[in-house]
Amino acid sequence: MKTVQVDTTDLEHGCGGEGERCSNSLHHHASLPPASHPPESLLKWEADRFHQATAALGLHPGLTCALHCANRSVEVEIPLELDDGSLVVYTGYRVQHSSALGPAKGGIRYHPDVTSGDITALARLMTWKTALAGLPFGGAKGGVTCDPGSLSARELRDLTRHYTVGLLPVIGPDIDVVAPDMGTNSQVMGWVLQAAADAGHGDPRLVTGKPQILGGTAFRAAATGTGVAHVAHLAYEQLGGRIDQARFVVEGFGSVGRWAATEIADRGGRLVGVADVTGALHNDNGFDVASLVEWVEASRP
Repeated sequence: MKTVQVDTTDLEHGCGGEGERCSNSLHHHASLPPASHPPESLLKWEADRFHQATAALGLHPGLTCALHCANRSVEVEIPLELDDGSLVVYTGYRVQHSSALGPAKGGIRYHPDVTSGDITALARLMTWKTALAGLPFGGAKGGVTCDPGSLSARELRDLTRHYTVGLLPVIGPDIDVVAPDMGTNSQVMGWVLQAAADAGHGDPRLVTGKPQILGGTAFRAAATGTGVAHVAHLAYEQLGGRIDQARFVVEGFGSVGRWAATEIADRGGRLVGVADVTGALHNDNGFDVASLVEWVEASRP
């Protein structure tokens, strides 16, 4: 029996409720870990692989350049009054790489390591992903350089509102559709939609991953993790394995990892290890995933 490792740490996102600090760990932890990027910068990693692909396809250098350049890149300065009365200025980004196949589409991430280069690379990757999936969207990505785990819900809400207002001239259902990503969730998307509505741009199509009460889909919470599980299943079969005979380890047990673990276990896999920024658990006999999820939730303050 082989062991498969499923890394969801760069996909996780989560946030607490009103008056709480954000947390996304096996136990409560005040801040997010460094993003698990490749050894070189994400921008260089993406560019190297893009140029490998275009060289293999024999594309004209002019077309290669046109495909790689972003349509638009926006930087927003966000002054935020913290609960203690101090004023901090955060920097937010939105990169729209391509709208050749439809409106740009991509998530918003909140993380201390967010840079304009990372956001540019992630926007490009969204273009390739939507195209490969045959979706009528282009690629975009946004983010704010902040630690959401250190912000109260009020601070996070106001940060989101200021960021949204700064982007309103360049986002919309027919221009650029936003979504949750690492460090954000449906609550944050609800704040985005409310801020847009308050400014006269309340079309719910502006945001995916929003709360159900605002028109979000019931399956959204499980969608990314289920997709991870499906890809892991297909990849394992390509390698000659059977998912119902596999042991697997999940790195990251937030809103993506727990759903990935649940889905793989439902397909017959045995979860023998799980880890996040706070620590790791191992059991050769396998964990009951539902019980593990309940324990994680009960362990949070």
